[in-house]
Amino acid sequence: MANNLSSATPFRLNLILTFLMLAMVLGYIFLSNLLVSQRYLLGVRKQQFNQISAGSQVANTGISSAREIEDLLLFAQASGMIEAKDTSFILEEGGVALSDIRLPVESFR
Repeated sequence: MANNLSSATPFRLNLILTFLMLAMVLGYIFLSNLLVSQRYLLGVRKQQFNQISAGSQVANTGISSAREIEDLLLFAQASGMIEAKDTSFILEEGGVALSDIRLPVESFR
């Protein structure tokens, strides 16, 4: 009987160690996958944040340029400057405002 007990103890010990090793390996795999997925999710969130920030900057630039144009219009009106009505765009080049309006040739004569 004592001989049976002494031969079963190493088997049980090996079985317990095998289960512990298996649990540690599975835990390592689970935790490493969890960390990788969190890093991936963080990267995705960072990319989304950068896209939203870029869109916000574009919108803010558009708003600020619209405000600048509105301020320029108010300044021109307050200074009694001429307002162009029949032009599709006005371009400032070298401090001079140019427009795409085409005058008939007869107006130059």
